[in-house]
Amino acid sequence: MENAEWLIEGEEDAILELQGRTYGTGDSGAPMLCSMVCKSLGRHAHVSRCRAEDALNCDDPEVEHIKQENALVEYDWISHKTFWARSDPYTHAERVDFELCDRRCGGEEHDPDLNHGALPSFCTLPLFHPPADLTDVPGLGHISHDGHAYTCKNPALMQRSFHIFFALDRSGSMTSTDHRPLPDTPASQRIATQADNRFGAVLSAVYNFWVARDAATRGGIAAGLRQDAYTVVFFDHTSTVACSSDIGSSPDDLLTMVPPDANWYGGTDYTTALKAIQKEMEDTWSTDRYPLVIFLSDGECTIHDDVVYDLCRTAVRLGKPLGFHTVSFGEQAGAQALRRMAAVAKDVFDEAPEDPLAPISGAAPCTYNEALDTIQLADTFVKIAKSLKNPRAALRA
Repeated sequence: MENAEWLIEGEEDAILELQGRTYGTGDSGAPMLCSMVCKSLGRHAHVSRCRAEDALNCDDPEVEHIKQENALVEYDWISHKTFWARSDPYTHAERVDFELCDRRCGGEEHDPDLNHGALPSFCTLPLFHPPADLTDVPGLGHISHDGHAYTCKNPALMQRSFHIFFALDRSGSMTSTDHRPLPDTPASQRIATQADNRFGAVLSAVYNFWVARDAATRGGIAAGLRQDAYTVVFFDHTSTVACSSDIGSSPDDLLTMVPPDANWYGGTDYTTALKAIQKEMEDTWSTDRYPLVIFLSDGECTIHDDVVYDLCRTAVRLGKPLGFHTVSFGEQAGAQALRRMAAVAKDVFDEAPEDPLAPISGAAPCTYNEALDTIQLADTFVKIAKSLKNPRAALRA
């Protein structure tokens, strides 16, 4: 493969580890024997120059166009079958396997770093398939939120359940129209009719979170169940509990419970929001669920560390450490206080005794996040419940 170079799907710094070597986009394929590349990659795609007359309308079912800004040469991901159409050195069983989707289930039971001898669970559908029909669940398996079909149990149902406390800013600055609700979603028109502003952008992002979490936890053989409980607190200079420890409402039902718009005359008080969450947490505590706060604001406010420490230590005293995620929305957001809240929460979380039956793994439990626009805000809320992906990579001439 002396004249070939690697193309790695993802960001510019994405890498592929293969046979003890690490490759990035543009690295030479010389170390790899041509006849062994496919077997080394397992389920995979190849890359080839796009043959469509108009690359923007590349709709061949055997390929998936690679979107690149200002590309001098357009490329496609192509299937193994297409690449080796004239001469294929692989066995029939290997060719059949190479035709299947390369996405794998993200359940921890498939992670060899956590479970010795664990094997991956791959999607059972063809390589470039459309999203799976949610009503056509395989056997005892599940369909992931991003449309892949697996024969294993839904990892969301095998993981811990949460009591998620949303603290959402509805102060006067949230009436600004520099950011608006996401377009083209089932709830877009419904939200924009009453809140075509920053507050509406927050509602649409939270709605998408509910939909994503619903799909992740209601799919498969346990359809109809949601293990998580939701408490939603809106705040300006006062706080309002829109719903408390809700476990049965659909995303659309939850949307009917929230205020229609922000308070034009509202100030911003983080303390009253956290006090309301602490009261709700104490009143509705369940040993079956792990507490998690998602705190969003676009405003500037100060808060004493003691308020955050008191909330987090209350959770530890009740039996479980508190996960705490802050989200700064908009370019004028008061990031300093939100950063500090997440840092204080992390200090308490790290000092809390670990649950031996459900040790923390994966994503950090206490984080500060920035969302400068509606799309980033939606991505922040929906970055969970996605299938774990193999980094797609191939050699190109």
